[in-house]
Amino acid sequence: MIEEPSDRLRRARSHKGFRGPTEAARAYGWNINTYRSHENGIRDLSKKAAERYASALSVSIGWLLTGENPPKWEDEQTQDKVKPTRKIPKLTHAQAYSLTQGTKLEQIRGIFEFVVIGVDPVLGGDVFALGVSDESMSPEFNPGAEVVVDPDAHWKPGDFVAVSINTMETVVLRQYRISGYDNEEGEMVILAALNNAFPSIPFTPGKTGTILGKVVGQYKRYQ
Repeated sequence: MIEEPSDRLRRARSHKGFRGPTEAARAYGWNINTYRSHENGIRDLSKKAAERYASALSVSIGWLLTGENPPKWEDEQTQDKVKPTRKIPKLTHAQAYSLTQGTKLEQIRGIFEFVVIGVDPVLGGDVFALGVSDESMSPEFNPGAEVVVDPDAHWKPGDFVAVSINTMETVVLRQYRISGYDNEEGEMVILAALNNAFPSIPFTPGKTGTILGKVVGQYKRYQ
């Protein structure tokens, strides 16, 4: 899984004994909405905010921002432990597209196969795996690879997303980017292919298609 600073912030807060972000924010006098947006990944963590949180939660700013210099308690938790696993459905592109047409994930259980990943408490309940079928996102995601998609994760510019396109009646992977600003429509979004041989797609939610979720990592066969 691709780990973000918000993931480490959440673990540090939990290890400090706070049951949720609101409880921690109140204890330290932080703005509740700001802290919650940092912990759930909606807002990027600035160096100034990271310094404040690191000091209060007794971790290093380097670990909070980059994962370097982990606290002793995290090393102890990861040593000599059998990693728990979780089984998630692997969807075909047609099955993934059907999720935008009113079909619920549980309604197609038994039709797809499952893959096993390591348990990650950050992931939502409707996570699924999706095969990469073309070279549009090479070299990041190559044909034959499998990505993990989380419909509950918040995406931001620069993130990779799985999106259904109405005119194509299928699901593609693209990078979510802001291409400009319109006085009437607001931010202008483009879903960019990394391979110039494939089209990037100007995107209007609902009209162009539907974003199914954020790509949170590539699936590797669990060892």
